[in-house]
Amino acid sequence: MNKITGDALFRKLLLFSGISIVIFGTGIFLTLLMNAFPSIKSFGFRFLYEKEWDPVFNNFGALPFIVGTLSSSFLALLISIPFSLSISIFLGEYFKKGVISSFLQSIIELLAGIPSVIYGFWGLFLLVPLVRELEMKIGITPYGVGIFTASLVLSIMIIPYSASIGKEVIKLVPQYKGRSLFSWSHEIRGNKKHNFTLFYFRNLCRLFAFLWKSNW
Repeated sequence: MNKITGDALFRKLLLFSGISIVIFGTGIFLTLLMNAFPSIKSFGFRFLYEKEWDPVFNNFGALPFIVGTLSSSFLALLISIPFSLSISIFLGEYFKKGVISSFLQSIIELLAGIPSVIYGFWGLFLLVPLVRELEMKIGITPYGVGIFTASLVLSIMIIPYSASIGKEVIKLVPQYKGRSLFSWSHEIRGNKKHNFTLFYFRNLCRLFAFLWKSNW
């Protein structure tokens, strides 16, 4: 009887927590909408698709910022996926225990705990000069800052998080006759020839060249 009462109480507590999250999220959205309504009324939806940002003439267009954010985020994901996936497979499938696993997990946790502003200053004072020198060597206008540099910083920031999540997901994969499903699927697909890695890095290099030539 006590167990049933406890389960019912816990179920009600979870329901209350879920409803509270929805209410708080709705309240935050409505508060932001009400405070931003004068700006929305003044500029309308052209704020999202105009390119010019000139406070002197009250012209505000957020399209370059939106495109830059989406481009840098997408490129950072493309850069970080091979590294984070490799780390997660290495720690979750091959070296689950031992000195190497403990050392790498400690490094990942330390990197994940570094504030984003530290990564930003590191990229500004260390990575930007390196990218500028690289641009000078290949004959491109040496800005140093742009989509490419921002994507590198973002990719380094998200590698610890994605590697840690991937490792935990791989550990949750059930075992089948002493082997994980990952190893089982790897054996099944091992006889087929896949050029996905070559295709991935070839097109990634093409994307980098396009961004450099565009002086982003």
